[in-house]
Amino acid sequence: MFDYINSLSLIQTILIFLAILIINVAYMYLVRRHVERLFSRTNSIEQAMNRLRVLSQYTYIVLIAISSFFITFLFMINLEEYLGESTSNVIVSMICSFAFLGLMITVNQLVISKTTNKIRDTEATMKEETGETVRGILFIFIPIVVVLTLMEIIPEDFLGDVGDFLLPILIVMLIPMATAPFIGKMLKASAMPESDSKDELLQFLAKLKIENVQLYTWPTKKKKIANALVTGFTKKKQIYISDYMLENMTIEQVKAILAHEIGHIKKKHLWKRLGCIALVMSMITGLGFGMEWYENHVATIPIWIGITLIIGALVIGFGIIFRYVSRVHEKEADAYVLKLNIDYRNFASALLKLAELNHMTTKMGKLDESFQTHPSIARRVHWIIEQANGSIEEVTEYTDAVRTN
Repeated sequence: MFDYINSLSLIQTILIFLAILIINVAYMYLVRRHVERLFSRTNSIEQAMNRLRVLSQYTYIVLIAISSFFITFLFMINLEEYLGESTSNVIVSMICSFAFLGLMITVNQLVISKTTNKIRDTEATMKEETGETVRGILFIFIPIVVVLTLMEIIPEDFLGDVGDFLLPILIVMLIPMATAPFIGKMLKASAMPESDSKDELLQFLAKLKIENVQLYTWPTKKKKIANALVTGFTKKKQIYISDYMLENMTIEQVKAILAHEIGHIKKKHLWKRLGCIALVMSMITGLGFGMEWYENHVATIPIWIGITLIIGALVIGFGIIFRYVSRVHEKEADAYVLKLNIDYRNFASALLKLAELNHMTTKMGKLDESFQTHPSIARRVHWIIEQANGSIEEVTEYTDAVRTN
């Protein structure tokens, strides 16, 4: 394969780039058509959006991974003529590959956004969609490029075998810490405006003896996104609440969601997830050292086997292990809410309201759920009811009463 890529002319290389781009865009057009037909047939927003999620999360990720593999080697081999087999070649190739990958993702997002807007009746413009997608891509890709660049420019054996093993682990662990202060900018968040709701939420936090927490909101009304998240690895924490959620939930429901986010702080989940990242990176780095030892002492490993092993380790590490840990943390944060004696009906109704506002399906298959960072809403609500010795009928009655008022 490498001999074939090396023999390609400039025009042939450009044509392959265009072919990869066209295949990705064509796939998204097929997904768009399929989802629109499903919505037309079922008239179910939740079912259509869930099908879009599945096709985007699984099939498209495979397509993107294959595309990225070919793009990277196309750049590396073609730039070798100008930069040689040097660190500069690797770095420039990575940057070019990420730029092309970012272009594909942005174009594909624009293709599918029209359908999303139509099905969910949202109002985000193409410019807003593009800006949000580009910010998200930069937020992910820039740290990756920095990490890979650092790993390339540091001389071999500079830190010894132990240092070479620990360095990539430490660098990857630093990424969440370094990027946390920029989450607000990525979300275009601002300090929560003064209001009775903010005062009530601050009083609620004071009762929980939570200090050094800043409340932010980010604009999501046009995209109809209801969500909340917590960041911060120092004593100061930031909690972000979408304005769409604030506008469409009761203050008691918002408090329940806020308590869940506080649960993550109390349980030190941010640090524990860093530890999980370190564990996964140790596994991947150890695999790399093992493969290197095998090649030096036993036999050469075909490149396709090496790449398959690394990708497999990444999938197992970040696609399964990390997500499992994340689901455990979500359950612990849910337990913290109940520990505060918050009415279980209020918390359950808040989760169901989240699903309703985001047009999320509440149920998932076991296999599908095993690849998610959160348990399904149905599973969480069932667990909450079970822990509180309540009933789904009481939750339904409570939810209907809230909706009526």
